[in-house]
Amino acid sequence: MLKLMIADDERVIRETISNLIDWKLLDIELSGLCSNGLEAYDMIIDESPDIVLTDIKMPGMTGLELIKNISKSHLDTQFIILSGYGEFEYAKEAMKYGVKQYILKPCNEKQITESILEVSKDCYERKRRQVAGFLHDLLQESGSDITQLNHFLSGIQDMNFLKQLSDCLLFETKLRKEELAPFELTELLMTINQGYSDSQILERLYGMIHKIVSPEKKQSGTNFTKQIFSYVEQHLSDSNITLKEIAENQLFMNVDYVSKRFLKETGRKFSDYLAEVRIRKAKQYLAEGWQIQQVAEKVGCGNNPHYFSQLFKKKTGMTPSAYISSLQRK
Repeated sequence: MLKLMIADDERVIRETISNLIDWKLLDIELSGLCSNGLEAYDMIIDESPDIVLTDIKMPGMTGLELIKNISKSHLDTQFIILSGYGEFEYAKEAMKYGVKQYILKPCNEKQITESILEVSKDCYERKRRQVAGFLHDLLQESGSDITQLNHFLSGIQDMNFLKQLSDCLLFETKLRKEELAPFELTELLMTINQGYSDSQILERLYGMIHKIVSPEKKQSGTNFTKQIFSYVEQHLSDSNITLKEIAENQLFMNVDYVSKRFLKETGRKFSDYLAEVRIRKAKQYLAEGWQIQQVAEKVGCGNNPHYFSQLFKKKTGMTPSAYISSLQRK
């Protein structure tokens, strides 16, 4: 199942689309509705949706700016553009960043559904190639860390994708002449073809891969949030920090699991925590006499000073310039 998010500053459009489409039929989870680009940016950082259906012109951060900013991150999010008449130049600019689907407003259910289906195919093909490459690398080295499988297997709920994953595994085991009993391969195929649940298929896949690789390293569950805090502090100037990047490349865990656990342990979303750290550091640097542009760069907003000013005002109630003036009056 893929996750999709809708971003449009017109409430009637957001809610109409969310109620019009049969998401279950498309095997899509509607993960959120956003009223502006800034809200959408934060939600994408938190939720890592596969698809974002966005208006091209929104207050705060336009759809085009949103696409540009997310394209600089490590997120594999695909965009579908909603655009009014006369805004095609914006859409053409967005296509430079890999956007392939463009819907002209007003639009109908058929147009939206067709665009979502096209992007969904691309998402699953990307996932299939990613999984095939990962399984190949995993089987290449007997000392691979089995916990990295969480990155690929946790949260997978689409039956067709599971079949593709199983095909990749069967192909790789055959190619590498791995020692798997014939009945095990037959059992997996029967599990897939006889309508077993997705969780049962995943269980079989885990079992087969455990037989092929030697899991020696264990991912420690201790100091979970400390690892995230430490990474953010050390890489704060990186404008591309996302929870997905930390989860996959530092913790070797599924991003949905990391997101929920972070919220449970800290009581706040990762995007809120990241924003708070950036503003806390920004206030410190401004008090030390750094220029606003320099501060924006030091806290990871150098590529978007406008976003930095908006974020600063949202968190402190005043612009960076006003904050400097308030310090000078003391």
